[in-house]
Amino acid sequence: MTGRTIYQTDVDVAFLNSPLPYPVFVRCPEGFEIPGKVWRLKRALYGLKEAPRAWNTTLVKFLKDNGFEQCLCDPCIFIHRPTDLWVVFVVDDILYAPMSGRDADADWFRELLNREYGIKDLGKADVFVGIKIERDPLTGEMKLSQRAYIEKILKRFRWEHSNPASTPVASGVKLSKDHCPSTPEEKEWSASMQAVYRQAVGTLLYLAVTTRPDISYAVKEVAMYCHNPGRKHWTAVKRIFRYLKGTKDHGIIFKPGDVNHLSVLGYADASHADLDNGKSTGGFALYLGGNLVSWRSRNQTLVALSTCEAEYIALNECARDLVFVRQLADFFRLPVQRAKLITDNRGAGSVSYNEEVKQRTRHILVRYHFVRDLVLKGQLCVHWIASSENTADIFTKGLDEAQHAHLRMKLLNNPVFDDEGTPMVPDEPHDKVLMAPDQSHSANTDSHAAECALCCFLRYGSVC
Repeated sequence: MTGRTIYQTDVDVAFLNSPLPYPVFVRCPEGFEIPGKVWRLKRALYGLKEAPRAWNTTLVKFLKDNGFEQCLCDPCIFIHRPTDLWVVFVVDDILYAPMSGRDADADWFRELLNREYGIKDLGKADVFVGIKIERDPLTGEMKLSQRAYIEKILKRFRWEHSNPASTPVASGVKLSKDHCPSTPEEKEWSASMQAVYRQAVGTLLYLAVTTRPDISYAVKEVAMYCHNPGRKHWTAVKRIFRYLKGTKDHGIIFKPGDVNHLSVLGYADASHADLDNGKSTGGFALYLGGNLVSWRSRNQTLVALSTCEAEYIALNECARDLVFVRQLADFFRLPVQRAKLITDNRGAGSVSYNEEVKQRTRHILVRYHFVRDLVLKGQLCVHWIASSENTADIFTKGLDEAQHAHLRMKLLNNPVFDDEGTPMVPDEPHDKVLMAPDQSHSANTDSHAAECALCCFLRYGSVC
């Protein structure tokens, strides 16, 4: 979004640079034994459980001592205010991004690290923690994808020759405990497949939280049965792999924009009542400057008594991550416009604006009124949109091929091509504000907001 060049470096034998916080003793290696003696470590060793934490403490102290400021909401992010150099690290893999045209600052930071620890300079970022980073020099777009990882796991589970699937989960298919093994033969099969099932789900989880949010719902569903998988659950896992085979090059595309007028936009949705326990599935997609930065698909922790309540809880889940994104933008001193949350449930949107206690919503736990508090403070507004255009719908249920492709295109910024190979551009969503937050207590509301509020009241009666 900012047009910065991202560089990458790796610290040589990072853990060996870390002093230990307390004495640690080890047995002498074979051939070096001294009767009645053990060795005391001077530095952390690879394999020592204290080593990762010791290295983190060492690197953080080094950066702070050299003028870097640590982000409070994400402690692995730093900024050097005098040069506006951004730094992020995962263990000993470090990314850093100077201001555009300030490559000398990158050279300074690289030399600073090399003098202290010794590093391997990897130049411009290409692959970071298994994620391929590509940048188009003409458009400035950046793409994060994991083709190599997908090919690796397909080969690992021997599905590299399987037929591709058009969606990660078939439309209308719902997994259940009823699909768990019940006969002795099925239980024997399940016990033999449990380890492989968990390994497969684990590899999919990594993809779902990094560059492939389009499989989040499907992975969430199969992950619920790791303790007792049935054949239908295993078939569902295989379908996700088949879908990945046909979409290896898909990933998240970040498009450049005006960093002085960043928008924050969140889509939230929920699917009411699971088959087994009645708990709803909630999901959201959160965008900063038009680019996807956060998403989630998971079961809600309580049983919602209505679709409105389930959607309202989903709005709150999205609002919590929205606050994190705003804090992150504030840390980088990026001006952010007032946030906007979008839902396809008018009742949930109305509850977020209405402080009045209603019989059908008064039981909702106080913590789920977080979004209402943000609305009343004027920090965000809630809009309504048609379900077919709600991007978060992809996180709550299985969709047909056309709808899945449509929402995936919106989610990832990836174009869908027609039969002639021409990119299909999605229509702009037509969302409608439910009520302006700065007018929620005023009798002088504009006609549009008043009309929306009146429609909600007439349609839903007591809000819900």
